[in-house]
Amino acid sequence: MSASTTRRTFARLLAVALLAGGLAALAVTPAQADPDPAPAASPTAIKRFDVATGDQDPTKKVTAAATTGVKLINVNSGKCLEIGFWGTFDFNVANQYSCHGGANQQWQLNYVAGTGAYEVINVNSGKCLEIGFWGTFDFNVANQYSCHGGANQQWLFGYVGGTTYTMTNLNSWKCLEIGFWGTYDFNVANQYSCHGGANQQWTLA
Repeated sequence: MSASTTRRTFARLLAVALLAGGLAALAVTPAQADPDPAPAASPTAIKRFDVATGDQDPTKKVTAAATTGVKLINVNSGKCLEIGFWGTFDFNVANQYSCHGGANQQWQLNYVAGTGAYEVINVNSGKCLEIGFWGTFDFNVANQYSCHGGANQQWLFGYVGGTTYTMTNLNSWKCLEIGFWGTYDFNVANQYSCHGGANQQWTLA
């Protein structure tokens, strides 16, 4: 065999060997395959409390008499949650204002069987406090809307102490707060990732 033939044969064998090695490197056995991504973590379970007594029994329903005409006072600002300007329309925004005891600052809490949450209904308008458009982002604004029983209109009350609670939206799992720790009249109420700060705490009075 001539030297040139030998070189061509060697080159072919080398190419075949390299190709085989490349294919072997690309082959992935089931044991080597990436596992399926882990499922998204469920929201941290929030204990459900009887807002009238602090009882930790999630099945206990609060009587309407115990939850009608309630004021929700922001612990940080000392101001009351209200529907500003006595609004009665859908999407009227919730804000804080110096407490005066008017019906637009009074709320009825209706227990929702099965979820342990509450509808929070403005006494003046008869509409429910919600996070509009089923929002799940920080700073989505709280407003009122005709009650329909959806999760974005349900609130879990987490006991802090005394008659003070956090309010977690059942749809977004974010807490009702006065954004940026505001202390002025008409500062808007919004939702934000729960951190337990005083601007996310509400005293029932």
